[in-house]
Amino acid sequence: MTTEKLIRETTRKLQERLISRIAEEKAYDVPAFCVAIGLMNGTKPKRQSMRP
Repeated sequence: MTTEKLIRETTRKLQERLISRIAEEKAYDVPAFCVAIGLMNGTKPKRQSMRP
C-alpha cells in the first residue's frame, strides 16, 4: 500500500468518525458540520456565516 493511499484511507476514516460523532451529539454547530461535509466532498469550506 502506497503512502498516499494510506493517508487517504486514514483521512477518510477520521472524517467518517467525525461526522458520525457530530450527528450523534446532535451538535447544531452548523459551521463545523459544513466543514465536515466539505471535507467528505473534498472541497474547502466557504467563508459565510450561517444562522439557523
